[in-house]
Amino acid sequence: MDGTRGDDVVRISVTGDLGSGKSTVCKDLQSKWSFAMFSSGNLQRQIAEKLGMSTYELNQFAETHPEIDDEIDQTLMDLSHCTQDIIIDSRLAWHFVQDTFKVYLSADRWLAAMRIHGHYRGSSERYTDVANAVRQLDLRKRCENARYLAKYGVDCSRLSNYHCVIDTSFVTPGEVADLILDRYHNWESGDKSLHIFLSPLRLYPTIDARTLSASLIAQCDGSETIDILFANDDFYIRRGHHAAAAFIKRGTHMASCYLVAQDDERIGAGLTARRYVRQSCDPSRIREWEIFNGINFLSGPKCVGRKL
Repeated sequence: MDGTRGDDVVRISVTGDLGSGKSTVCKDLQSKWSFAMFSSGNLQRQIAEKLGMSTYELNQFAETHPEIDDEIDQTLMDLSHCTQDIIIDSRLAWHFVQDTFKVYLSADRWLAAMRIHGHYRGSSERYTDVANAVRQLDLRKRCENARYLAKYGVDCSRLSNYHCVIDTSFVTPGEVADLILDRYHNWESGDKSLHIFLSPLRLYPTIDARTLSASLIAQCDGSETIDILFANDDFYIRRGHHAAAAFIKRGTHMASCYLVAQDDERIGAGLTARRYVRQSCDPSRIREWEIFNGINFLSGPKCVGRKL
């Protein structure tokens, strides 16, 4: 990766949840591999501060002022012609920049809010407390996703848009950066399938923990892949509860997962991912899972207890 390889230029686009550590991971990649780096978030914050707005207010403003998005979009499209190896920290680089390895970083919403609340980002982003940060970040994410879907017809929350999804909740930026580079080399060698790596502490159960077998948990060797559903920004176990319990017991921070379905995608028998989760996961089942595994989830799932 010498940064000047013409048609073989490395382009890695990184997007994901607000507060997932995208900028920190990108800086780690930059320092380790001498990549060039571009951040549309920095550009967006500069525009917001220039206009005397918060980033959320700028997103609302941009809904009726297309020149805001046009400026950012053109800057991204121009990066397709960059002759240096580059890391692009941007919500839409995966869509606008050609031939990128597309990475999505995920993080527990409360942990993400704590990260952002404790990190000053300028006058365009201010939060009174962590709970306020959770609400504001959720509003900003929904606002951005709705605008991008309406304007470009792309859904940033759809995990199948990406090559690699990584949960940053309980691992270091350096570990995430190393995993990105490892998966990039596999992708460059022809593996174009989606790979998902999540903390088992992010996975909500869909069966009763009391039905699990201690002997089957003990037989898990760490090579298992957990089948998951993704509904309303949360991850649920479809198959692999024994493996998930074994990962928790071992203190494993990252488990390989396979996405079965997301939101309104069907999983069979006329059930969508959302409907299956609504029928198979409830607060008592979650609490039973916590007691069984000796854990406490940082955040409660959005789907449980709500009409879908």
